[in-house]
Amino acid sequence: MNVKDILKEKKFIVGSHLINKALELKLSLEEFLLLTYFENSDTNVFDIELINKNTGMSEEAIMNSFNSLMGKKLISFETGKDLEGRIIDAVSLDNFYDLIKEEKKEESTDGLFEDFEREFARSLSPSEYEYINSFLMLGFSEELIRGALKEAVYNGATNMRYIDAVLHSWKKKGYKSMNDVNNNIVKEETEKNDTAMFEFDWLNDDE
Repeated sequence: MNVKDILKEKKFIVGSHLINKALELKLSLEEFLLLTYFENSDTNVFDIELINKNTGMSEEAIMNSFNSLMGKKLISFETGKDLEGRIIDAVSLDNFYDLIKEEKKEESTDGLFEDFEREFARSLSPSEYEYINSFLMLGFSEELIRGALKEAVYNGATNMRYIDAVLHSWKKKGYKSMNDVNNNIVKEETEKNDTAMFEFDWLNDDE
């Protein structure tokens, strides 16, 4: 079985996430091909003849790989509809994608802790780790948390209470992202300048 020829002939799109995860989980060649097939399929119907035609895998290899992926909880069955509206049992890769998303979230969270340590120029204490985790549990995005961190550093207040106050202030104002925060800053500056111009005594200006 020449994987390169199969992928090239069928024009399968193979993302780096699939390759990296396949290597990490030490998936067999057949398991990798089956995941690749389902990721490129429009309907994800478990049709052995069609899979054989597109991958060159034998019926036995298809069944063994499919059962192995099911056992590893990387794929599952879900009820859906085909292109003609008929009810079918389709193969779902949601478990596989959730696994990748969860790992990315963990990696991102680790990066968040590193950002705090870099800005604080020291290691975080256990209580500070708990603070950051509490921010995440309360639903604050990592973007907002990083923004509040920068706000604290800018004002020379590198402590969690200040960051907590900033985050809750933004939440009270309904900010969901740093774009909301920045837009409000621009709005406030504009209103401030407009007010100053309105209140300026142009008639008594000596210059």
